[in-house]
Amino acid sequence: MKLDINLMREDKLNKNHLIITVLILFILIISISFILPIEYKKSLIAAKEKTSQQLAYISKTNSEYRHLKEQLISLSRQLEIHDQIEARKKDFNKILETVDDSISHAMDLTHISITGQILTVRGFAPNDKMIANFILKLQENPLIKAVSIQEIILDQDKQSRNFHIECLIQLPVPHLSTPYIEDISLEEEEEVEDFN
Repeated sequence: MKLDINLMREDKLNKNHLIITVLILFILIISISFILPIEYKKSLIAAKEKTSQQLAYISKTNSEYRHLKEQLISLSRQLEIHDQIEARKKDFNKILETVDDSISHAMDLTHISITGQILTVRGFAPNDKMIANFILKLQENPLIKAVSIQEIILDQDKQSRNFHIECLIQLPVPHLSTPYIEDISLEEEEEVEDFN
């Protein structure tokens, strides 16, 4: 026969277990009620700070991208305008070469200008025949559409003819976004320059 030796009374043992269990439950309730929300709030604040840092970085990167895109658009426009101006200069150089090829060595030019599609040429010639040859050579060039004699005056002092001719020229029409070169002129007030 076995004897059960228990020095404590059974109701006291159960009471101690109950107190320990209640104490553990109390600690759990306090930790769940106070400590966990505080930790959760701290984690939310940390996540919010990290998110705001990421948003600031994304915003900065987006701003830099937009700035670079605007610079690229501006540079491409400048390049396009530059190319069109260079093409326009080449066209004007062709017109000036046409004038130079058409004029006689005995003639002197005092003014050349290109405004829009109108080429204006002024100068001196020894006689009307040289002016007529000059006009005929200009008309043979495909860049010159029409030649109009504005004025021919006899200069008694120099024994020559002052002439003023306007030509309608055939240049490519500039692009609408391109700043149009309105006037290119070569003018001598005191000296008369011979282009040949």
